[in-house]
Amino acid sequence: MRIDIDYVRRSLLSRWSKDDMELLAEQVMECENLRDVYMLSKDNAPRVQFRSAWLLQKICEKELNRAEFFLDLLLDDFDRIKIIQPFAVMQR
Repeated sequence: MRIDIDYVRRSLLSRWSKDDMELLAEQVMECENLRDVYMLSKDNAPRVQFRSAWLLQKICEKELNRAEFFLDLLLDDFDRIKIIQPFAVMQR
């Protein structure tokens, strides 16, 4: 089964509660295109980025082997992560 990725994106933009995220995770759980859901973590909207990662976390908490569908993308992205110093040193 494939899930409409535009539906998932719209849902991530509008849903907020933990219960809504659990419901969406159940809907997405068995879809074949989890790679497309992973790609939402690179969306232009920060809300979609965060919530798609949250959604994938929920899916993997329920069934870890679902990560195999996007694990290669995740590992490839580790090479591209920018190191940002969490606390800037203030100069006086």
